[in-house]
Amino acid sequence: MQTLRVHSISHNSVTNGPGTRSVLHVQGCGLGCLGCVNKSTWPTSGGYLLTVDEVVARLTSKPNSEGITISGGEPLDQWVAVKEVAQRVLRKRPAHTVVLFSGYTPEEILEQPAHSPRFENRWEELSATVDTAVLGRFDATKLVPLGQRRNLISSTNQVVQHFSQEVMEISDLPEAEIDIDAQGRLVYRGVAGHSILL
Repeated sequence: MQTLRVHSISHNSVTNGPGTRSVLHVQGCGLGCLGCVNKSTWPTSGGYLLTVDEVVARLTSKPNSEGITISGGEPLDQWVAVKEVAQRVLRKRPAHTVVLFSGYTPEEILEQPAHSPRFENRWEELSATVDTAVLGRFDATKLVPLGQRRNLISSTNQVVQHFSQEVMEISDLPEAEIDIDAQGRLVYRGVAGHSILL
């Protein structure tokens, strides 16, 4: 059975795309973006393994959710399972939208092979599965100043790629949110990340 290494799954986010969203952070990233605030997601041995069915069940467990956002770690490093999760969520909740964050650039994604014979490369697979993607490595030396971050971008080298018309209104989202989980830990979400405390 297909599995996915997961860092966390959270709900009720309003910073990771339009509406109220469930957010999947995958575990594992080899890109090592400069100034990354999620270094705990880098080790490929960290997090925990869930089956695709378990991930889908958790992502669709909240009736008020309007979509899912997939971040990292690096989602494209586990693309086969990530794609399956997104497709199954959409089959279960057809009105949902999918937003994905990746440190890979469009050019790098175009060079990655497809896993389905229907497509020539991973870019085509991505465009058939995701509504909007934020692409490119986070770079702390190109940080968009707090209070000016829009379109889900936190460093100026990143780009937003709309693959559908479903997630076009993303310019006025809150930059960050902080929740306290059941164990009393602070959970940061949004493009501002931990920097809202600096």
